[in-house]
Order: sequence, then C-alpha cells, then structure tokens
Amino acid sequence: MGRRFTIRKWIQFLVISAVFLAAFVVGGVAVITCIRTIKSDYTKMAEIATTHLLETIEKSEGKWKYDEKTARLYHGDDEITVELFDTVNNSEVPVFHTIFKDDLRVLTNIKKEDGSYATGTTADATIYATLKKGETYTQNGVKILGSSYTVCYEPIYNGDEFWGMAFTGVSQSTVTSETMKLLAAILISMFLSLLVIIIISNKVLKNLANKLIREIENGQDQLVDFSKRIKQISNRTTEETKEIAKAMNSVAQGATGQAAATQEAMSSTDEFTSSLDAVNEEIHNSRTSLSKITECAKGSTRAMVELNQSISDNNEIVEHISQDIEQGVKNTDNAQSIVKTIDDLAFQINLLALNASVEAAHAGAYGKGFAVVADEIKNLAENSAQSVAQTGNIITEIVETMKKIKESNDSFVESNLEQTKKAKAVVDAMNAMRDSVNDIEEKLNNINDKSDSIQTVKSELVKVVHALSRTAQDNAAASEEVCSSAETVGKDVADMERRLEEINDICDNLGGVIDFFGRK
Repeated sequence: MGRRFTIRKWIQFLVISAVFLAAFVVGGVAVITCIRTIKSDYTKMAEIATTHLLETIEKSEGKWKYDEKTARLYHGDDEITVELFDTVNNSEVPVFHTIFKDDLRVLTNIKKEDGSYATGTTADATIYATLKKGETYTQNGVKILGSSYTVCYEPIYNGDEFWGMAFTGVSQSTVTSETMKLLAAILISMFLSLLVIIIISNKVLKNLANKLIREIENGQDQLVDFSKRIKQISNRTTEETKEIAKAMNSVAQGATGQAAATQEAMSSTDEFTSSLDAVNEEIHNSRTSLSKITECAKGSTRAMVELNQSISDNNEIVEHISQDIEQGVKNTDNAQSIVKTIDDLAFQINLLALNASVEAAHAGAYGKGFAVVADEIKNLAENSAQSVAQTGNIITEIVETMKKIKESNDSFVESNLEQTKKAKAVVDAMNAMRDSVNDIEEKLNNINDKSDSIQTVKSELVKVVHALSRTAQDNAAASEEVCSSAETVGKDVADMERRLEEINDICDNLGGVIDFFGRK
C-alpha cells in the first residue's frame, strides 16, 4: 500500500488548496484590474499629450501650412520641427508625436528601421475615416510601422475645414514593462500573504485535526467499554436465569411429590372410611379394624409432616428466587442508564460527522473524499443509535418479564402459606383422630355412641385431602409458568448478546475508518 495521509494532513491539504484557489482568483482579478488601469492611464496620457501639443503649436495666430517642395510644416509664420516635440514632451516616459496632412505623415519623431524619420508614410484608412468625421481615436496595441503603441489621434482644422491629424503614441513595450513591474509586486505580496496564511492555518488545523481524532477514538473506546459491561451483565443474567430454572424444576418436583402424597392421603382416607364402615357393620372385629385405622393415621401424620417440611423448603427456595429477581431488576436498571450514555455518545458523533460534512462542502471538489468519510461516520453513528434503542427495548422487556415472575412468585408464596395452614389443620385432625382411636381402645363399648362423631371427622378429613390436592395442582401450574418465564428471559438475553455483537462490529468498523486515514 502507498503512503496514507493522516486526517490532519487531509484537512491541511483541503484548506491550503482552498486558500491557493482563493488566492489565484483574487490575484487574477487584481492583475486584470491593474492591467486595465495601466492601459487606461496610458491612454489618458496620450490624450493629454496630444491636446498639449496642439495647444502649444496653436498659440501663435495663423493657419496650418505644409510646403511640399521643401517638406516643411508651418503654423502661421512659425515653422514646426521635430525638436518641438521633445520640448513639449517633459514626461519620463518616451512619447512619440506625428503631424499628418490629411493622411500623410509630414512631421514625426517615429523612426524607421534604417534610423530615418518615417515621414511620407500614410495613416491607417480606418483611423483616417474616423478622424474625418471629427472624432478622436484612442486605442491600445495599434501597429505602426511594425511596432505597437498606445495611441491618440485628434483632428486638425483650419477654421472649419479639416486639414489633417495630430498623433501621440506611447510604445507598447513601455506599457508592458510597467505592467510587469506591477504584476511582480502583486505576486510577491500575494506570495508573502499566502505564506503567512499557510503558517497560521497549519497551526490551527493541527490542533483541530488532533482534537477530532481524539474525540473519535474516545467515542470508540467508550462504546467498546459499554459493550463489555453489557456483555458481563448479560452473562450474569444468563447464569441467574439458569439458577431460576433449576430452582423451579426443584419446585416442580416438590409439587409432583406433593400431589403423590395427596393421592396417598386420599387412598388412606378411602381405606379409613372402609374400615369405619366395617367397624359399624362388624363390631366383633373392632379390634382388628381399629389397629388398621391406627396404622393409617400414623402414615397420614408422617405424610403430612413431610408435606409441611416440603412446603417450608419451597418457601425458602421462593425467597431466594425473589432476591435474585430483585437483583436482576437492579442490574437491568443499570443497563438502561448505560444505554442512555451510549445514545448520547452516538448523538455527539453524529454532530461531529455533520460538522465535517459542512467543512467538506465548503472545500468544494477537494472535499469530496472527506465528505464520503464524514457520511460513513454519520451512518455508523445512526446505526449505533438504532442498535442502542433496540437494546433499550429488550432490557425494558426483560424488566417487565422479571416483574411478572416476581408477582407469580409472590402468589406462590401466599399459596404455600395457605397450604401450610391447611397441612397444620390436617396434622391436628390426625392427632385428633389418634386420640379418638385411643379413646376407642379405652372405650370400645361406646363405639356405637361415637359413630356419628367418627363420620363427621371422616367428612372433614376428605375435605382437607381435596384441598391438598387442589393446592398441589396450583403449585405445579405455578412452577410451569415460572419455568416458561425463565426460558423467555434466556431468549431475551441471547438476543441482547447478538445486539452486543452488532455494537462490537460497529466499533471495529469505526476503528477501521480511523486506521484508513492513519493516526499521528
């Protein structure tokens, strides 16, 4: 790869190019204006010199006369010679004069190539026609005998009759020499001014470019740090979700065991009812049946004690789940704050890209390359803002899901408390039944009198067992709902991790842009 410009050098190149272009335009306008001014000044100079020549000659009274035999020119009685032209012309700039009789040069200080005066030659027909109309003719760059002059022709009259023409010319080489001197002075001034501007702009642009690079690199580092922090939170959330799933699986298994114990209790109740009927029918077998009832009561009591212990264990698990959920909500709140920080950063990058686009537009054609980079930075900033917004929405959904899980968990806790109360009532009923059995053993002869009471106890026992069955079903349903919510949270966390990968890609692309232009 060839040598790459840094961003600072790119900006310097664009600004210096713009300064050169502006200097070229201003200098060109100044040069053209000066050339026109010089030509105009020399034209006026020729007009003034022609007028002064005629005023000097025509001070004496008389008319213009030309003696063709002697080739002498007179005005009145005064002879006009070439030396008069030198007397009239007191300018430092060489000025040439000619007197025409009609269109014939009769007196001039313009010389031919052989050194002789150019008398006897004629004027340009177009100029002569203009003068015949009584008009003055002035022009730059008129060719006379092979040389260029800035000229002024004025008509000469004897009374009202056109007699000839008076000519004044300034050599074009003199005009060109003066123009070149002025042009050199302008170019030197422009060069010195341009040099000062370049030195000043170099210092200013150096600071500006370094600041721009630092801002972009800081923004990239902050975005990468944010991505890492979000990924850590995501990993913790994933682990916590797995723990929730494990806990709820344990709860589900406990609910299944609870349902089995309830079924066992119902079976024991049925058996107890059968035994009670048998006692009523066969009093003589009361001892045997009573022993069976005692064993069933003991089994039911153990089952209820185990059920009560399982409910206590479930309450502890649910309490841990509530604490984990609250911690998860706090973590997601922190993540939302970080998302807001990234959104503000993307907005600042967008503003920087917009400013760069404006500066590139000011640079014109030389700013197209930098404008493309500014547009790419702007697009990356907009994509970052969209990804952050999507991440914020995902985090909000996670918070709502966790709140729902907490509500379900609270309901589950209340249900367990109710279940504990009912289990205690069952244990009390079992104890009461055991006391009744002991009383039956002691007062076997009064069994018939207590038969109605036993029937009442049986009905209450059936109600308690049915209540336990319903509670077990509710626990199983709540466990399934929590497990489903945990799966949803896991999917949301996975989606958030994909979004974080997109943010990392954006950071890599931004770093690539900076590397493309180079770092100082």
